[in-house]
Amino acid sequence: MLCTSKRYWVRFDDTVMLKTHLELININIKKYSYHSVALLRTKSVLLNETEALHQLTRYSACSKTTLMKDEPDLEIGEGYWAHCYDIDDIDEVWRSMCSALVYGKGQFGNTFEIACCFGSERHTFESLSRLPKSRRSACTYLMVPCESKIQAMEETGKSLLKTLLIRPAMYYRRRLSKDPQEYSSFFQVKNEDEHLLESQYKLEIVQDCSDKEEEYIERYNWGSNRSIPPNHVHKDPNFQMYKQSGVTWKPVS
Repeated sequence: MLCTSKRYWVRFDDTVMLKTHLELININIKKYSYHSVALLRTKSVLLNETEALHQLTRYSACSKTTLMKDEPDLEIGEGYWAHCYDIDDIDEVWRSMCSALVYGKGQFGNTFEIACCFGSERHTFESLSRLPKSRRSACTYLMVPCESKIQAMEETGKSLLKTLLIRPAMYYRRRLSKDPQEYSSFFQVKNEDEHLLESQYKLEIVQDCSDKEEEYIERYNWGSNRSIPPNHVHKDPNFQMYKQSGVTWKPVS
């Protein structure tokens, strides 16, 4: 029987394949012995496997497939939003991002990656899921590449905060060096604290203290950054972007 469903290029470490949206949201990331997974929004008919792999590894430090570091399109000013998660949250984050990328209007760009943090031990999703709960917190991350223009950063950041119900501030790291040797390491998220220290911008939801309904949000008991219940929707949230200035964060008007 001929498959008429749209298919999308997805990468597991260095392996790329085509999946329908239904197949994508039924993937259980926690059960896979991979370090990273990435999805491409571009229509699969426009790219062959080699071209898809090129685009899916362009913003990744997890893949062993490396780009030619002297490519002219590797410009200063590239950057990404990243947020760390508990491994127990990662399947829900994956499904939410797949649907948002496939059916969205481009607010998340063309790709995203979910990966294990670059710690002292290099874990896979499956090995992380077997760790004690006390060690699962913020051990994986979502990375969404985004150009470093303020409007683009703000639009992408707001969409992420609303789609994934992120309550703490989310941080943006911008590439500042032209050194091609630093390109891959730039996309490494070692841990939550390191990403915060290396970032130049942050975006957060400004809470209204008078809104008692929003004042207390229960959290998973293993320290997840994701709010529950899953169907919770922010009520007309106000956002504020900040730029790092020395050791302080100053509002971006």
